[in-house]
Amino acid sequence: QQKAYIATQGPLAETTEDFWRMLWENNSTIVVMLTKLREMGREKCHQYWPAERSARYQYFVVDPMAEYNMPQYILREFKVTDAR
Repeated sequence: QQKAYIATQGPLAETTEDFWRMLWENNSTIVVMLTKLREMGREKCHQYWPAERSARYQYFVVDPMAEYNMPQYILREFKVTDAR
């Protein structure tokens, strides 16, 4: 049976590069984030994506392409390239 999904917690600042590598190596095309960055005044998840311009995470360049603010969620699209 082919892998259907990966369940993981949000990355820490120091594991963000590992997170993007995991997505790349598993050819993941969708990430569903079920938590807010901050809840009750505490950081729950590091912002692992670039907000406005491209960012490099070790070998990978992540370019924000679009952001759609819906009533119940935010949809973000990124282009990820291997910069090696």
